[in-house]
Amino acid sequence: MIDGPPERTYYRWVRELKPKFDNWKDLRDAIDERWWLREERRQAILGLIEKGFSPDAARKWLQRHPIEEVESAQPRKRTTP
Repeated sequence: MIDGPPERTYYRWVRELKPKFDNWKDLRDAIDERWWLREERRQAILGLIEKGFSPDAARKWLQRHPIEEVESAQPRKRTTP
């Protein structure tokens, strides 16, 4: 597991977030928070896929529900035309 974002992503985030923060510590904390949220979301999508969601359905489900509800999520039954 990677301990932080890849170098390219890191410097893109630095460029995006630098105007919002006055000191390096706050900037670094914001980058760490963004990375943590991305990893949490990635793990949630993988968990939904294991439960039977398609990747697109898992992504869409996360847009509509909080991550805390992943444990109780169930995919809809597929209807055949």
